[in-house]
Amino acid sequence: MRHLRGQSDSNGRCADFTMGVYPLLRDDTCWFLAADFDGEQWAADARAYVQTCRACDVPAALERSRSGQGGHVWIFFTEPVAARDARQLGAALMT
Repeated sequence: MRHLRGQSDSNGRCADFTMGVYPLLRDDTCWFLAADFDGEQWAADARAYVQTCRACDVPAALERSRSGQGGHVWIFFTEPVAARDARQLGAALMT
C-alpha cells in the first residue's frame, strides 16, 4: 500500500515489494493481470519480465507509467481465467 499512498519506510526510502493487479469478477475470475515495476532498475526488470513472458509464449505489453519513473507489464487473457491461476502465472513469471 505504500506505493499507492506515496509513502516510504522509516528511513525515507521506498521499501521493495512486488505489486500486481487482477480485478476480480464475481466468480473469482479475471480478464487480465498487470505487474508494476518501480525503482532505479524498473526498466531492466520490466524488460526481463517481458522476455520471460515471450519465452513462455505469454503475450505481454510493457507500458511506461505516467511519472516516467516506472512501468507496467500487462497480460490479457482471451477468456476469463481463475484469479488463482492468474496470480500463480504472474508469480511464476516473476521468479
